[in-house]
Amino acid sequence: MKHSRTLISSLLALASSSAAAVESYDIIDLGNLGTNPAFVFDVNNAGIAVGYSAGPLVDVEGSDTQQPDFTSHAFAFDNPTMTDLGAIVNDTESFDLSVAFSINENNVAIGYSFKEVERTDSNGDPFTTVIEKPIYIDTASQAITEIPSFDASDEQPGRALSGNDNTLFVGFGKFNPPDDTDDSGNALDTYYDRGFIYDSSDSSLVRIDPLTDNTGLLSVMRDVNNNGIATGWAQKNVDDIVLSVAFYVDHADPTNVVEMSLLSDGNSFPWAINNAGVIVGRAADAEKTHFTAFSYDVATQSVTDLGVLNENSPFSEAFDINNNNQIVGTSTNSVFPTTNHAFIYEDGVMKDLNDLIDCKVDGSEPIAPANWTLSEARAINDNGVIVGNGILDGVPKGFMLIPRPGQQPQACQPFFTEDSSGSGSFPLSWIAFLLVGGIWVRRKS
Repeated sequence: MKHSRTLISSLLALASSSAAAVESYDIIDLGNLGTNPAFVFDVNNAGIAVGYSAGPLVDVEGSDTQQPDFTSHAFAFDNPTMTDLGAIVNDTESFDLSVAFSINENNVAIGYSFKEVERTDSNGDPFTTVIEKPIYIDTASQAITEIPSFDASDEQPGRALSGNDNTLFVGFGKFNPPDDTDDSGNALDTYYDRGFIYDSSDSSLVRIDPLTDNTGLLSVMRDVNNNGIATGWAQKNVDDIVLSVAFYVDHADPTNVVEMSLLSDGNSFPWAINNAGVIVGRAADAEKTHFTAFSYDVATQSVTDLGVLNENSPFSEAFDINNNNQIVGTSTNSVFPTTNHAFIYEDGVMKDLNDLIDCKVDGSEPIAPANWTLSEARAINDNGVIVGNGILDGVPKGFMLIPRPGQQPQACQPFFTEDSSGSGSFPLSWIAFLLVGGIWVRRKS
C-alpha cells in the first residue's frame, strides 16, 4: 500500500512539471465501495477523485438473498484508499443514498443525498416523504452540510453540482413561482427547477431565473470559478419553441445574466468553467444536425467547435477544462454498434484516450487488445490527471489516468505470424470476425 501511494505521488509530481501534450498514461482502476462499480465525476489537484458507488452485499434477514447495504454513497478516492462519505441518515434503507459530482481544492465534495422530510396532505394529516437534498461534504471528517431551499418554510428537492475554492456552490432546486396561476387566475402550487448560487460564508442563496419571463421554464447552474463567474443553462421561449441555452453570470451582479452566442441558435449546455473564464460543454452545431463539444472564452466572447473523433459519427461533449486549457469529454466512436470514447483536446487537436494507454500485457509483451474501453473522461486537474468511466473486462468501472510525459504507449503485437515461406497465417476466429463486418481496431488498456 505504501509503495503504491509513493508511486502515485511521484507520478503526480512528474505530471505537474509540464503542461505540454502527453503521449501516454498509466491507468488506475478506482475499485468500488462494495461489490458494485464506482462511477467517478471529478478530481482535484491533490489527485482526490469523487463519485458514487453502491454498498457491499449483505444478507437479507429471513431470506436466502442478499442486497446492497446502501443504495449508493458518495466516495473520495485517494489512491489506493476509497473513503465512504456517508449520507444523510434515513430510516428507510432503500433511500440511503448520496452522490458527489465535484470536489474543490479544499477537499470538499459537492452533490446531494436523500433526506426524509415531513409533509401535510390536503386533509391536514402528516406524512413522510423523501427528497434529494443539495449538500457538501468535508472528505476528511465526512461531515455533511445541507444547502437550504429557496423557501426556508418549504423544504424542496435540489442538487448541488459544483463549487469553487472559496465559498460558492452552485446547482438547482425546486421553486414555486408566486405568480404562477391557471387560466382563471387561481394560484398554482407548481414547482420548477431553478439554478442557485449559494455562499456558505453568509448562507445567502441567490436564485438564477430563466432568460425569458415564463414561470414554466427551467434553469440549472453547472459550475463556478474562483473569480465568482458561474455558468449554467436555462430554457428560453423563442417563437413558441422552448430552447435550452448556455449563459454565464457574475456572482457579484446576479441580475446580469449573459446568454452565450455559440455555434448556432440551437440548444446548448455548458459543463465547466476554468479560472480564466473559458467555458466548455456541448451545443448544436452550425447546421443543427448534431451536438458537438465547444469552448467559449468569456473575455473575448469567441467560440470554438472542438470537433469529433469520427466524422461519420458526429457527436461530442466536453465535460471539463483545467487551468491549462486542456479539455476532456466523450465523442461517438462508431455507429454500429454505437460506442463512445473518452477524449482529450489540447493544442487544437482532439485525441482518443484509448490510443494513449498501454495494450494489455501478458508477461512482458503487449500481445492483445486492451481489456479497458474508456468511454468518457469526466474531469482533468491542473496536473493533467484525468478521471472518467469505461468498461473493464465487460464491467462498468471508474478510472484514473496519470500522465507519462515523453513516453509512448506500448503497442500490441500483431495477431498473425509469418511462416518460413513468407506467407502469413491468420487465426480463423479473426477471419470469421471480419466476414461478419467487424473491423480490427487497435485498443489499449
